[in-house]
Parts: sequence; C-alpha cells; structure tokens
Amino acid sequence: MANIDVGYLPTYDPISSSVRTSQTGYDYETIPNSVRSSTSAAFSLTANAGTFVSKEKSPQLPTIDITRKPTTQMMSAAELAQKMRLKNECPIIIDCRSFIAFNAGHLTDAINVNCADRLMRKRLQGGKMRLLDLITCPEGKRRLVDETTNVVAYDDDTVAVETSCQSSLLLILGLLVNLGKRVFYLEGGLKEFERKHGELCYKPANSDKPQRPLCSPTSPVVEAGIDTATVTEILPYLYLGNECDAADAELLQRHQITHVLNVTSNIPFRCEHLILTNKRLSASDSAIQDIRQYFSEALSFIDDAQKSGGKILVHCQAGVSRSPTIVIAYLMHQRGMTLMDAFHYVRARRSIVAPNLSFMGQLLAFEQTLRKVVNAMTSSSTTPGESETTSCIAGEMVA
Repeated sequence: MANIDVGYLPTYDPISSSVRTSQTGYDYETIPNSVRSSTSAAFSLTANAGTFVSKEKSPQLPTIDITRKPTTQMMSAAELAQKMRLKNECPIIIDCRSFIAFNAGHLTDAINVNCADRLMRKRLQGGKMRLLDLITCPEGKRRLVDETTNVVAYDDDTVAVETSCQSSLLLILGLLVNLGKRVFYLEGGLKEFERKHGELCYKPANSDKPQRPLCSPTSPVVEAGIDTATVTEILPYLYLGNECDAADAELLQRHQITHVLNVTSNIPFRCEHLILTNKRLSASDSAIQDIRQYFSEALSFIDDAQKSGGKILVHCQAGVSRSPTIVIAYLMHQRGMTLMDAFHYVRARRSIVAPNLSFMGQLLAFEQTLRKVVNAMTSSSTTPGESETTSCIAGEMVA
C-alpha cells in the first residue's frame, strides 16, 4: 500500500494562538524566512483537528469523483456478524456517520470517520485532506495503514450505494479503494445490523434512560439529582463526575481510569495509592472566574490520556458547572461541535449539567474564535497577500 505524504503541515492552536509545525515542533515565528516564505501561502484548516495545509507546496492528494461508483462489494448483516464473532476474520469496520450519531450507538470496535459536514466532504473530494486526518483514534489509524484486512463501511441505512451518490458513505468507499483496500459496504447499515445482531453493537450505559426536556443551562434550577448523580461516560475514554467519584478507588478501577483532571482549587487527590496521572486546574465556580485560560492545558491533558490508551475522569465538586465546561470545550475544539450541540450532547448524558452564565459566555466566545479560524483558513480567495492577511487574522483570534 502506497503511503501518501502530505508534506509540511503547520498547525495553529486557536486556544493559545501559537502556530507550530507537526514535523519539527518549532514555533512558526522562529522558522527561518527562507523556509517560512516557501510554506506560508494560503493555509487551510480542518474543522476537527485544526491543521493548516499549504495549498502551494504540499503535494496534492488524489481527488475523488463522488458521482462514480467505486469498486466495492456488499456484505450482509449475517455475514459480518459471523466474521465479528470469529475475531481473527473480523474486517476493519468504518462508521461513516456523524460523531454524535456514532457515540449514540455503533458496531463494536468500529472506527468513526466523521465527514458528515459539507465542507469536510468537499475538502476530501478535492484532495485537500486525507481520510486518516478524520480518524482521531491512534489505534484506528494504525490498523487502517498497517493491516491488509478487508474493510467494511456503513452508515445508517444504505441498502445499495447506487441510491446514495452524494453520501459520505460513497465518498469514504472511494477513498478506501484508493488506499488499496478490498472494500465492502454493509447492506442496510446500522439499523438493519442492530435489529438482527444487537449484541454486537455498542450503546452507552445510560442511552436507554428517558431524558427530560432540556432547559436553559443558565436558569436557576435546583437539581434534585445532584446528590445522587454518578460518574458519566461522555466518550469511551472521557468521564465526567464529582468529588465523590474521584475519591472512590473501586469506581476508578472499575472504569479503568488512568488520569484525573481536578477542576477545583481545594479538593484534594484522595486516591494517591492508585497509579494515576493527576492534574489540577484551580478554578472557582463564580462569575469572575476566567475558566477559558485553562482550556489549552486541559484539552492537552485529555488528549494525552487518549493517546496513551488511558481513560480520564474530569471532575469538580458536583460535576455541574466547572468540569462540564471543560468537557464541552473539548468537544467543540477536538470534534468540531457547536456550543449548543456539545452542551446538549453532554447534558443528554448527565442531566444535572449547568455551567454558570459566565462560563457559557466564555464558551460562546471560544466558539466564535473557532468559527473565525475555520472561515479564515478555508476561504477560497487567492488574491495577492492572502497568506499574510490570513496569518494575521489567525494570530489575533484569541488576543
């Protein structure tokens, strides 16, 4: 399988306003002018990962004609279920749905490739992004690159790819074929497979619990469930909880927690006898607290936990305001979600979540920063001086 080299990839962090290169790790401002001038033209930003790609100097990736059906075969739900049970014959399984849909339920061991966004599909089709750029799980990337196993892709309910000529599924099938894989699509998608083989599907532990209507996160509602709330799985590697959860050694071991992010200034780390990586953010739950100043180190800490194959508990005193704010910011930055999508996603899993009004305002400002960066770096303008102007805009985003 041929490796596609995307070349020099400078990255911009909208939290800290720093521009770094993925190959050297040097600050962009310290790169010699001779190098900078050859790589600074017309950067683009991926919506999820925040990666600029030089349109002038980076090698162009293959374009995909989504109106042309790729050479793929259909696999029935029964055939895939049989292979999944045998383990050693199980193909790589690709979920082509949105991030939110994936976390609401998916096939066991499936890898999510989220290109439900129109802009993301356009960039993939035009060769501005790689398929691997949309896979956030390091193990998933490794498998797709290293293994020669067959690949099965699915969406919600596609019966035949001819009827889905503009779908994310068809686009991803074409990209997988280009990677030299033998590709199948799942007949009937997740709905058909779940109906027949639900035991081979993953669902969050609390996904079947009835959810009450969501109310304003800033309304002064006294939650009766605060005292009885338990640790909440937000993602397979990310948990949200309170100080009692962080002090419960048996609970931490049961959920295989390896990292703890304590978003308080006074609650101690009580399970020091366990081998845990701990970090504190000294934030108070008040209107004058600047919690956004902690976003950069908090999101880096969560990323480190995920990349190391661990699991992280983010907690404050009650798991209502401070720690949910950090988790919502993480979903916005790493998963490309809007503020309200991220808020609803977290609150659907933990009904007591209610960041205070000041924190919601800071999250809104963070969302606007992310949106401005995306808009600036995906502009189709090619007028002279565009790269310099765009770089100035990016540098001022969070000033």
